[in-house]
Amino acid sequence: MSDAVARARWTLTVPLELWRRRLVRHVARAGRAWRYLAGRLTATDAQQIIRDCHCPAGWHPLMVLRVDDVLARARRTFADHPDLPWLVAEACLHVERRWCSHKDDLEQARDRALDLVQRYAPDDGIVLERRGGDGGMT
Repeated sequence: MSDAVARARWTLTVPLELWRRRLVRHVARAGRAWRYLAGRLTATDAQQIIRDCHCPAGWHPLMVLRVDDVLARARRTFADHPDLPWLVAEACLHVERRWCSHKDDLEQARDRALDLVQRYAPDDGIVLERRGGDGGMT
């Protein structure tokens, strides 16, 4: 009798759990879609939407230039400045649009973005002060 009860329980529990997970996933997706429609998409939402679209789009990037990574490197290189996140985002956007990858390394893309941060700052009247040492620059 115990085996029959366990089988019946398994037969009911597994489909219910799968249905619950799908429902949670769909509700989360609908929430992201609503925030996208309302113009209130967070960076996390945007990244999840991109991940959700990889397989249907047939897109499988192996290297991703992320603003967070370049910003962390910039903060090791320069003293903190309130405009640094904006400068780094602009530099990453420029690198993305211009980068031609022929066995180019992700580190080279990050270096290029950091070079652009240094170039953009004076144009916008921003003075970036270098930290002591090499600050993570290679």
